[in-house]
Amino acid sequence: MNTYQSMNAHSLDPALSPQVQAAYLVPGEGVVDPVRLVDSLAQVVKNAGGQVRENLAVTGFRTVGDKVTAVRTNEGELPCQAVVIAAGMWSGTLMSQ
Repeated sequence: MNTYQSMNAHSLDPALSPQVQAAYLVPGEGVVDPVRLVDSLAQVVKNAGGQVRENLAVTGFRTVGDKVTAVRTNEGELPCQAVVIAAGMWSGTLMSQ
């Protein structure tokens, strides 16, 4: 692992905030662009015949036992056989419902 002070850290990643004082680099580690990752996963689901719904407010789930059978949204219920929760920092809140 290598550590870098502010000027050197910004030379490694110019997108860093000017407020970054120091950083570390672990060789072999990577960075994931979350938007590209989720877009890629959505395409895999679509290619497999699944449906991806975006920009809906999820209000809960209908379950039978421990299986989710529908997602409740601001546009009504969406029956499902499987659910992928990709809500970022709100995922924990959704999963607790």
